[in-house]
Amino acid sequence: MYGNIANFYNRYTSDIDYKKIADYLEKLFRKYGLPERSDGGDVPMILDVACGTGELTCILANRGYEMIGLDLSEEMLEEARDKAFSENLDILWLCQDMCKMDMYGTVSAMICITDGINHIVSEKSLRNFFLRIRNFIDDGGLFIFDALSENYFGKVVGNNTFFDDGEDGTCIWTSKYNPGKKLCKYNITFFECCDEEEQLYERYDDVVREKVWSDEEFENAANSAGFSALAVYDGMSLKKATDDTCRKFFVLRKNN
Repeated sequence: MYGNIANFYNRYTSDIDYKKIADYLEKLFRKYGLPERSDGGDVPMILDVACGTGELTCILANRGYEMIGLDLSEEMLEEARDKAFSENLDILWLCQDMCKMDMYGTVSAMICITDGINHIVSEKSLRNFFLRIRNFIDDGGLFIFDALSENYFGKVVGNNTFFDDGEDGTCIWTSKYNPGKKLCKYNITFFECCDEEEQLYERYDDVVREKVWSDEEFENAANSAGFSALAVYDGMSLKKATDDTCRKFFVLRKNN
């Protein structure tokens, strides 16, 4: 997933304001509090689940948090490692399926941002995900994630084709949303210019699937894994999410 287009991912997510997201997360950390580290560390340790190319991970590391980044795509993590190295940041990067994550200790909080959780498309995997999350968060620790809603997939994405033509290549992104199964499938094709003089291009293809989960489905999976839901917010605000919300932010706390 995203492996073939890892080199171009940042270009097509340039509209995401990761610094603003970091500001919002820190606001939630202050509002709900982070527990003292079980290993006696001085600063909070945070795991960024489905970290992608590590943009947010690196920003939070620069703000003084001890960071771990986890993603299924080795190609995406390679981009993340290069970024961290260029900024002289000491970040542990884990190439793992987030539904099967395994670590040697616990963290103060976990985050899963930019709809990483929508990439889980089966109820069994969703429940496994929350169970794995619980194993590696300190008692009283936070799990904060965002998720795209039915309103987003039905009214914003729908069944459309997006096209971008740049100097270094061309991207065609086709979406098909099935409201009955609440599944959206993206077919992504990128043509990278490898010889401008000869007009030669290399083709990369990826298929990505995302699923709509209801608040109730999230809450049931979270509760069964030992989490309490603290809030569901409308975007990066402290307002309660509504049926019109496109991106919801969920704040959970692990029960002691």
